[in-house]
This record gives sequence, structure tokens and C-alpha cells, in this order.
Amino acid sequence: MIKLTLSEEDFDYEIRALLKTICPLEKVNDKKDTSDNILNIDINLLPREVNIKVIYKTEEISFSEEVEGKETDTWKSIDKRIKNPYRLKYKNVLKRGLLTSVLELKESLEKQFGADADKAIYIRESSWGTMTGVRPSKIAYDMLQKSDEDIMKILTEEYAAKEECASLALEVARTEESILDSLEEKKIDIASGYSLYIGIPFCPTTCAYCSFASYPVTRFGDYTEIYTDKLLQELEKLYSEGCTNPQTIYIGGGTPTALDIKNLERILEYVDKHFSPSKALEYTVEAGRPDSLDFDKLKCIKDYHVSRISINPQTLKDDTLKRIGRSHGSKAFYEAFDMARSLGHDNINCDLIAGLPGENFSDFKYSFDGICSLSPESITVHSLVIKRASAIRENLNNEALSLDNAISFYKKRSSDMDKMIAYSIEKAGDKYKPYYMYRQKNADAHFGSTGQENIGFSITGMECLYNILMMEEKQTIYAAGAGASTKYYDKKSKTVSRSENVKSLMDYCNKKIL
Repeated sequence: MIKLTLSEEDFDYEIRALLKTICPLEKVNDKKDTSDNILNIDINLLPREVNIKVIYKTEEISFSEEVEGKETDTWKSIDKRIKNPYRLKYKNVLKRGLLTSVLELKESLEKQFGADADKAIYIRESSWGTMTGVRPSKIAYDMLQKSDEDIMKILTEEYAAKEECASLALEVARTEESILDSLEEKKIDIASGYSLYIGIPFCPTTCAYCSFASYPVTRFGDYTEIYTDKLLQELEKLYSEGCTNPQTIYIGGGTPTALDIKNLERILEYVDKHFSPSKALEYTVEAGRPDSLDFDKLKCIKDYHVSRISINPQTLKDDTLKRIGRSHGSKAFYEAFDMARSLGHDNINCDLIAGLPGENFSDFKYSFDGICSLSPESITVHSLVIKRASAIRENLNNEALSLDNAISFYKKRSSDMDKMIAYSIEKAGDKYKPYYMYRQKNADAHFGSTGQENIGFSITGMECLYNILMMEEKQTIYAAGAGASTKYYDKKSKTVSRSENVKSLMDYCNKKIL
């Protein structure tokens, strides 16, 4: 358990996000809530100064540092709601000080207890240092006017990221810069343009690791037609308000192809008629799960000017697919991929998940190598992070009934997943380059990886522009569908505001489109 004392409540969120990363097993120990098992953290924020004490039993680590700023600056004045040029500097000193202190405590305990140190309290290094947010590459992107050497120094020293993570963020940022610069050279104004996202919240079945609002058609199939009706009304509203020529279009989910061919074609036909997809820079449909695909659907997608699709096996191990609740085997994936190629789909992405239950490094390697042998245009590797809403979390908790087992189980999974991510970067080699990445929001890496990276690899020239625009927040993205989030980009201030749609399928279907 962790007891935190913080003099400014505004930073409580930032600190707890970091603590979830470096002390991920905190909640496993709820039954042992005694003074012997409490990590006390006291943070005192003074004007332009931070003082930290980390105490475990008789071990105490202290940290103190002055912060660059004006004489009148206080921690309260650099709250994220108030513009201040030193805001990031303040936050980084605070979080780096905490990270440094906790890791020094870890070293002290290891000297005292040796191999048994983890039995006292489990603390781990943070691969991404103080970068607890979704977009570490965005931090690198915002510094691209500096040299690579200077950016690496800032990421590894000020943000305390491991060198391999800093290098990945920088490589992704440079790739994104090159792609966006090439569009600027073609006189394409990304900042003044917009994209369109269409969400379809249906799936053939719900995967055991899934925490998204997705509805299996086996139970909610009766809603597909009314959902399509309501979605087309919302798209009509967007069209009437001037969203007529989006630069990119992305139909995601869920699994859009979980819809029957009639309703899928209704959506594609409407998009084709009103949003000029043949003129768009890119048009993606997540064909998604192989068990949702057939010849007619893949042909329909091709006929309506879709330029990019995803076919996502997640793994090529049949026993794993069964374990996570999928109703298809690897054979169905290969058949769907070959069928898509035969119909002329020449930009295909494939998703894989690192760290699926029961899989080790060799299992992931088998799947990644198998996907590479098909030469898709892009491959996206997701680190499995067990969310509270997923069915699989309780199963994993049951495998770690005691603290000792939890630590052993956790460390083995973390080690395997680190190897999986490292292998995907190495194996991608010269053919595929990482072009976008993000991390799980607020993830505590519960029995997951140390980095929680999700990395998109692509053949040069076949990168998904929508993914870059969405991650780097470079333009407005209008969104329709249950759970969809519209992002309004202010070109002048370079800031983004959001408008969330209702998540519930039933609420959306009953919603009045104004």
C-alpha cells in the first residue's frame, strides 16, 4: 500500500499515474494493509522548490531541488489550467524527483535484503521515466527543431526515459515530421483540414482482454439496423454542417465488418455519395476479425474506394485464440488475407498483441514471423494491458494468489513482453519502420509490460496518415457513432478540445440527433 501526502492537490493525478507505473502491484497487497507494508511518500511543494521524502520502515530517501522560474511563480500558478512557460519544467522536476527517490529506496532495500527485497515491496524501473501520458512521441515531436543528440539528452535526463524508449520516440517523431512535411510541400494544409471517424461498436464476440464498449452481434444483432439508421442521421448532420471533403476517413470499432452486408453497404454508400472518399488522401476500414469477413464484404469495401484495411489476427496460435474468446483460427486469417489480396486490396494492416495469456516469447515470435511472411503493408503491435473492465483480469489475479506468486508471475510476464516488443522492432528491420506509437492511458501495467507501447510499423510510403493526425493532434477530427470522440483543433493556439458521444449502444440508438 502507498500513503501519499501532497501539498498541492492539483498534482495528485500526475503523481498517482507515475506511482502506478513504478509500484504496479500495490493493489495486490490490499489484504496486508499494515504499517509494515506501507510506502510513505511525503511531497512538499514550495515556491520554485520541491522536497520529497520516501519512507519504508526505517529506510528514508530525501530529494530536494530548486525549479527554474520567476520569483512570483508558485506550484499553484503552474497548474495545467493556467498558461505558464515553466509548467513542464515544474512537473518534470516533481515527477523525476519522485522516480529517483523511489528507485534509490529500491537500491537500498536490495542492499539490505538481497534477493528477498521484492518480498518487502515490489518496485520497478519505469521504461518511459516520467512520461506517463499517451503520447511520448509528441514530446519528441515538439522538440524537432533541436538536434537528435539534444533531444535524446532531454528525454533520457529530464524525462528519465530509457535510451531505447527515447530512441523509439525520436524515430517515430522524425518519421511523422517527414510525412507531414511532404504534404506541406504538396500545398496540402493539414491544420486547416479535417478528418472523419465513423465508429461501429459491434463485434462477432467480445474478446476476454477487451475493455471497449463493443457489442457481440450474437446478442445485439437486432440493434444493427437501428444503429445504422441513427449513424446515417448523424453523418447527415455532419455533412449539412460542412464536413464534405475530409482529408482522411477512418471506419473503426469494434469491428465494422461485424455488420451484415446490407448495413455495411448502406454506410459505405452514404460515405461515397457525401464525403468524396475518392478525393481523400486516405480511406481506411477496419475489416478486423477474420470471422467477420467474406468475399462479398471484402469486394464491397473495395468497390467503394476504400484504400486501406486492417485484418487483425492478434495471434496465430489457435489455442490462444480459443482462450481469449475468438471464434476463428489462424487458418481463417490466412484465407481472409489471401482473399483480400485477390480482390486488389493493396494496403493491408495486421494487428498483433504482445503478452496474451498463456503465450511466451516463442509464441509471439511465431506469430510475428508468420505475419511478416505475408508482407502486409503495415503491422501494429499492441502491448496487452489488463484493464479493470476486461474479463481476463480476474483470471490473472487468481494466478497470483499470494504476494510472492504475484511478483514472480508479474516479473516473468514483464520480461517476456519486453522481449516481444524488442523483437518486433528488431525483426521489422529495414523493411518496416515505426511511424506512430502510443501508450495505454492511465495504465498501471497490471501484469503487463513495463512500457505498454503500441507501435505501428509500416513500409515507407504506406503509413496510415489518420493514425499520425490523431496521435499528434494536428487537425480537427469529426467523429460519429456510439462512444466516438470529436476533436476540435484550434490552429491559432494549437490546442484540442473534445466532444464525447454517448457510449451506450441503447442510449445512442434512442438519441435524438439535433
